[in-house]
Amino acid sequence: MGGMFSILATLAVPERVERLVTLGGSARCLSDDGYRGGFSQPALVTFFDAIRLDDLAWASGFARQAMSNPDRPELGDSVFTSMKQVRPDIALSVLRVVMQADLRDRLDELKQAVSLTQTKGDIVPIEAAVYLHGSVENGEPAVIDATGQLPHISAAAEVIGAMKVWLRNGSAA
Repeated sequence: MGGMFSILATLAVPERVERLVTLGGSARCLSDDGYRGGFSQPALVTFFDAIRLDDLAWASGFARQAMSNPDRPELGDSVFTSMKQVRPDIALSVLRVVMQADLRDRLDELKQAVSLTQTKGDIVPIEAAVYLHGSVENGEPAVIDATGQLPHISAAAEVIGAMKVWLRNGSAA
């Protein structure tokens, strides 16, 4: 989510950004012809219904899935604790915007160098990362030794290391 919004911010004020790092980005969460974003329309309806029906149960499950670190349940618990502080109606509104956004037609506008950082295992399908790499002119893929959508929490040292290399060298390698 944040990576794509940082791309939008960069497009709004390109003179303020020289290089950019995204984590687990996807130009669109909804799959369609020729694009795998990770969710079908029926799955999104189920996702939104789950929030409406029992936001705490949904948040608990989603926090653990987003963390994808079953051997470290305290990480999912921590994210759940944060998520349950958000009013359900606000969470649903934000997630509707995020999950239904489609930024694919804006990617070719981005001229800055971008590290398209992904984890080895994420809820964002690898096809979405491959799509980003093929659509961002100066995008360079980087895969870090971490799992989940929130590696800045579960593998901060890996994220920081990859960012330092990228910002110092302009290359993820």
